[in-house]
Amino acid sequence: MHFAAADSLSSIYVLRDLEIILLVTLFAGLLFHGVKRLCFPKPSPVYVEEIIPLPPPLPPLETDFAIPLPPPPPLPGKKTQPTRKFGIDASHFTPWDFLVCFIVLAMFLAQPFFAATPAGIEAASEATKGNPLNNLIQAVAVYGLLTALVLAMLQWVGGRSPVEVFGLNRVSQPATLAFILIGASIAICCILLISNSSMDYLEQLFGEIETQAPVKSLQEEESMLNKLYLIAAAVIVAPLFEELVFRGYFYGILKKYTDPMFSAFITGGIFAVIHVNIPSILPLWFFGIFLALAYEASRSLWVPIGIHALFNATTIAMIFLSKGEDAERAVEIAPAWLTSFFQ
Repeated sequence: MHFAAADSLSSIYVLRDLEIILLVTLFAGLLFHGVKRLCFPKPSPVYVEEIIPLPPPLPPLETDFAIPLPPPPPLPGKKTQPTRKFGIDASHFTPWDFLVCFIVLAMFLAQPFFAATPAGIEAASEATKGNPLNNLIQAVAVYGLLTALVLAMLQWVGGRSPVEVFGLNRVSQPATLAFILIGASIAICCILLISNSSMDYLEQLFGEIETQAPVKSLQEEESMLNKLYLIAAAVIVAPLFEELVFRGYFYGILKKYTDPMFSAFITGGIFAVIHVNIPSILPLWFFGIFLALAYEASRSLWVPIGIHALFNATTIAMIFLSKGEDAERAVEIAPAWLTSFFQ
């Protein structure tokens, strides 16, 4: 679905204002937690000293040449930290990561502002008429450059392994697959309920919502290559990059300087707003929070990546296979850029 020309511009203004509110809330939360840490500093981590017992001494050799040896000195105590049982470890992030993360997010944060200008409207119109392959190549190029910036910051500047930071080898493959299947099933059911409930409220605010042209074009698309380009962008490119930035990097950094719930709320809201689509705001906001919780529970970034990919694949299948109103509902919960390839 989409709004009429005037309604479309007004909805972009709403998204822009919502983004401003989120940014103000973000900086207010950072200020609040900063003052809180100054006034109520957290206690230093407790180290437990563990003395490793020595094995019993060997009996002396029963020979005339046996020379008694002095007992070896006791081994020093081994200091260990308590094992983290739940949640990701965000202690390794630095203020430099915070700065680089906002540089990466600036491209997305500027979208609602640019979309409200005449140049933004014209650019969006031209982009929807472009070749899906060209759009995919451009997305891979931009996303690849920003991903390289994040990985370079971790590996070369901070001397940290992305595999360890994002927990890519922390969970076994069967457990990861179980997390993904269960998480995606829960997310899809909840998002469908939220989408169906929120549409009535949105129609009261913005009036009647017209049928979106991509609904018909998606079902009538005959080019298999165009379908493959869309599937590749939705199931591979978007989950990898967006989860790396929003859950792996942005959520972890914000968690370090605030707390998990505030970080999940803000990152989920910005994740929803940057898609520049009013009907998908509430479903995608919930989805962003859900992905953060899945990341915390599994401590492996592969889990939110897999859930995101399976959700997008399911959405595309619903668009291609559904008819009539069911297809319209499927498009409502899809990110706006999924359908823009066929406008």
